[in-house]
Amino acid sequence: MTNCAPRRRRLRQWLAENNCDAFVVTSPANVFYLSGFRGEGVLVIGAHDGLSTDRRYEIEATSVSGRWQVYHHRDGHLSGAAEHLRKLEAKRVAFEANHLVYSGFETLAGKVGGLDPVPTRQVIERLRAVKDRSEIAQMARAAQIMDGALERVARKLRAGKTERGMAGELEHLALTDGAESMAFETILAFGPSAALPHARPGDRVLESGQVVTIDCGAKAGGYCSDITRTYVVGRPDKTTREVYR
Repeated sequence: MTNCAPRRRRLRQWLAENNCDAFVVTSPANVFYLSGFRGEGVLVIGAHDGLSTDRRYEIEATSVSGRWQVYHHRDGHLSGAAEHLRKLEAKRVAFEANHLVYSGFETLAGKVGGLDPVPTRQVIERLRAVKDRSEIAQMARAAQIMDGALERVARKLRAGKTERGMAGELEHLALTDGAESMAFETILAFGPSAALPHARPGDRVLESGQVVTIDCGAKAGGYCSDITRTYVVGRPDKTTREVYR
């Protein structure tokens, strides 16, 4: 598990500089960044940190690095967050304006008396923009996995193969090599379909001389790669060579 404590310390520094008592984090990507927790839930970062989730993620919550007060509320994750805010006696509370809907804000305000809300935008995203060593390592691993799978699939491209079949082979290789999932829906297109920026693999059969476009990515340790390659199977015709140049 990545040590997320330095990331939380940087956010607490932001709280001190902005005279805030706590930060309610609802974006799943930001929850993962600050805690390593991948389930559904809400974080409260303050003098003491809290994680509000539900019983589906009871075991996962115990594996989160650092010292946390964990809440399992039947009436919603924000209820646990509100309970933690009351324990902190937090008044001036920052929240992610781009992620917490208005009804969620109403829930917090109704459960925490005297709440002074501080809407924020891109605070945690700006912290995330500078990657630490563990993040860079996971990104490199995701790229390496996808590179290897793509290289092997490229050698299998030949007339008679279908888009859907080759996409399935590519994804199988990536998962077998250690990807936890694909980073996004694989684009693998032959001939005329290769001109579509977001083509979906279908039943089109590859013909000799056609262009093949593959846009794919693997996810490893929560981080993604994104690779696009264009190939020609067989000998390219004059038009294809002109377009390439």
